[in-house]
Amino acid sequence: MAKVTVITMGSVREALGWSTKTVEVKGSVKDLLLSLQTKDGRTAYDLMVEPDGTKDRYLIRWVRGDLRPSNLVYPRDLELQLEDGDRIWLLDNPPVIIGG
Repeated sequence: MAKVTVITMGSVREALGWSTKTVEVKGSVKDLLLSLQTKDGRTAYDLMVEPDGTKDRYLIRWVRGDLRPSNLVYPRDLELQLEDGDRIWLLDNPPVIIGG
């Protein structure tokens, strides 16, 4: 079992009902998302993921130690095996603004 810190922001925080939580999970990011319940009885996976990857309106960010943060976008990314101390950010994807 890995102890992982999960940080939520924006509409994900509103859906889950908390901002930061340390959870124990065995397995992958997908397993973690399936274990997190929303206030309306769904899972974070149901909220944030569709068959071809993360829904465009959401961002799943993974940080391990001093490694550069990575955005998890594709289904294969969600198979990343979690380790003690990993941090997962679940948040709204910031809009792209073009022009000036």
